[in-house]
Amino acid sequence: MNRLVLDDELETFADAELEKADCNAIVMKNPKFEAIRDVDHAANVASFMTNPGRTKFACINKQCATTNDPWILVTNIPSETAKSGKPGSGCGSGRIPFEDGLCYVPETTQKPNESPVTAEVEKSVSSSISFLAVAFYAYFH
Repeated sequence: MNRLVLDDELETFADAELEKADCNAIVMKNPKFEAIRDVDHAANVASFMTNPGRTKFACINKQCATTNDPWILVTNIPSETAKSGKPGSGCGSGRIPFEDGLCYVPETTQKPNESPVTAEVEKSVSSSISFLAVAFYAYFH
């Protein structure tokens, strides 16, 4: 499984593309990303976020034109399928295992327009994941 990294470029791209989204859909699939609407569909969010091939995400609050349910979460399209083995043993495509066993793209192999994984980004990711965990807990209890 990959470490998810907050991606500003993905957020900007998705924000523009979601203008065209079908407001009756819970999930929007695009060649470059997938987006999901509202936390009331928490079970969908859980499976959405835990796909092992995802590497990037963006948190958004984009209202749909015809509903009050906003688009809340965007991830890149999974590039890999699940692998078996010890955590971090199946990292590929220039990824290496982080100390927690999740695969990530190290700063030295990132593309020039990609933001490095900094303490600020890690804090932001941690806050976003904490929010999702609280939302899941509140929904299921």
